[in-house]
Amino acid sequence: MKVLKQDGGDVLLFVKIVANSQENKIVEILEYNNKFYLKIKIAAMAVENKANKEIIAFLSKFLNLSKPALSIESGEVSSLKTIRLQNTTLENIQEKLHEFRK
Repeated sequence: MKVLKQDGGDVLLFVKIVANSQENKIVEILEYNNKFYLKIKIAAMAVENKANKEIIAFLSKFLNLSKPALSIESGEVSSLKTIRLQNTTLENIQEKLHEFRK
């Protein structure tokens, strides 16, 4: 899956966030500047770090990982973010992401 990358013992997840949406949900995989992103709608507004906190909480629950295992690697103030996932495997995350497509 092109939205994921193994990085040592961690997994990097590339996401495009759409803040201030009606609900939190994974929408699709999209290509932007020859790179693939998992597009996620988040209900929180992109002010005072609210959307960043909500994306961590949402992904933590969706991927069944603890919140401390997720961190924003890059894109803190951008809609395009790289999320570092610790204490998991590439295969585990791929399996979880395939579930949303069913």
